[in-house]
Amino acid sequence: MPPPVRPPWLLPRLYSFWDERDDLRILRATIQGEAAGEGDLGCFAVGCVMRTRVQLPWWWGHNYTEICLWSAQFSCWWSDWTLRGDDIRGAFRIATGRYERAHEAALRVLAGEPDITGSATHYLNPRHARPDWTSHLWRTCRIGHHDFYGYE
Repeated sequence: MPPPVRPPWLLPRLYSFWDERDDLRILRATIQGEAAGEGDLGCFAVGCVMRTRVQLPWWWGHNYTEICLWSAQFSCWWSDWTLRGDDIRGAFRIATGRYERAHEAALRVLAGEPDITGSATHYLNPRHARPDWTSHLWRTCRIGHHDFYGYE
């Protein structure tokens, strides 16, 4: 598997924050980009999905950086996602409440706190999307604005 490539949108002034071996930073940025409008529980739940994917031997990647940056997995990293700039670039700044919430959630995920999603491997905000893949998975729960899905 090829190593993840630095996202092309990442501005040169943010390169100093980029370290593909730093799972905490990438996990935190992904949680913030994906669940910035959620509370503590919603941020942690999104992080639980990422941990479940890391733990599955057949998923695309073996660590948080690979899982989070794998092509077409988390919309906050997509180069054509219209909200990407505001959320992900903000994820590299530390002076925001959203950063703190995402950071705490990432630490909880990495510490191994129990999964609250029922081992979900996917999630979505049903107000924004209803992709075809939902018909192949079962809904495990709803936390905040997200529905969580997994395999039976």
